[in-house]
Amino acid sequence: MIRAARYAPGLRRTLSAAGRAYRRRADDLVRRRLERALELAPQRLDIRLALANHHILIGGPERGLEMLRELSRLAPGDADILFLLSYWAGFAGLAGEAKSAAEELAGRRPEKAADLAGILAILGAWEGKSGMGEAPGPSPDGVSAALVVFGYRLEADGSPHPRLIARLEKTLEAAGRFPESPIVVSGGMPRAGQVEAAVMRRWLTGRGIGEERILEEGYARDLVENILYSRQLLAPLGVGEVICLVSADSARRAGAGLEIAGWNAGTPWRRVAVMVPGETSAGAADSVGGRLKLFRDALRVYGLPLMRIYPELVEL
Repeated sequence: MIRAARYAPGLRRTLSAAGRAYRRRADDLVRRRLERALELAPQRLDIRLALANHHILIGGPERGLEMLRELSRLAPGDADILFLLSYWAGFAGLAGEAKSAAEELAGRRPEKAADLAGILAILGAWEGKSGMGEAPGPSPDGVSAALVVFGYRLEADGSPHPRLIARLEKTLEAAGRFPESPIVVSGGMPRAGQVEAAVMRRWLTGRGIGEERILEEGYARDLVENILYSRQLLAPLGVGEVICLVSADSARRAGAGLEIAGWNAGTPWRRVAVMVPGETSAGAADSVGGRLKLFRDALRVYGLPLMRIYPELVEL
């Protein structure tokens, strides 16, 4: 009790500082604060897990996997640790270790092992996709579709950025091909008193899209929140397909994330398609960094955030 009383205030300050640094994307500072927090509370497995994940995100998987192996020895059978160990070992090409951890997970929590396999199957399919420039054709069995447009940072005066305009122009094209489809505009980052979603809605209605077709989602701060909040808006509508409009560098992350979101909620869409303006393909996952973001965002959409030290450092 004396030790806890002595160190808890310092630990809370250190973790709060880590949280602020994480929100600013100050990666090196996050690492130093988490390392200091672990010195203050070496028994806290959540801090160790956050630090392991952070190492994977900023420096490659080697050090993070080392820490995950250590965690699996400290907490044998912990389902989240086994899940992450298998997931990141597979990402790093360590097929034997990934399989071993997945088999142990299946013996302890078969439903979680099934989730792991489901996520990896979706990621594998999206990693191989190309040709995402044009709108897909209508579903042959008449399943209803929704258009989902993800925002992009506004200009300093609150007007739409050229990349966002290109995305909206593509939306007009898709809206003509799918005249009955609702349109979700998603983006909550403000600039000059404007919010992305409201700017997108005004742009579309100013070019003839009816107000009644547009669902405005003005809270999302990043791609994962775009995905999760858009799914919530679409859930009551019962649409069977989603066509997402986004930039090429986010195409695979958006498509895989939307598919995971629907599947994880128990209401999978029949088809998820992605359109990127002015391009016929997207290479977002071809680089090491792009593939890392794809795997990172999939975990967050699934509901296993990489930073979850309550209450100081919790991401959606």
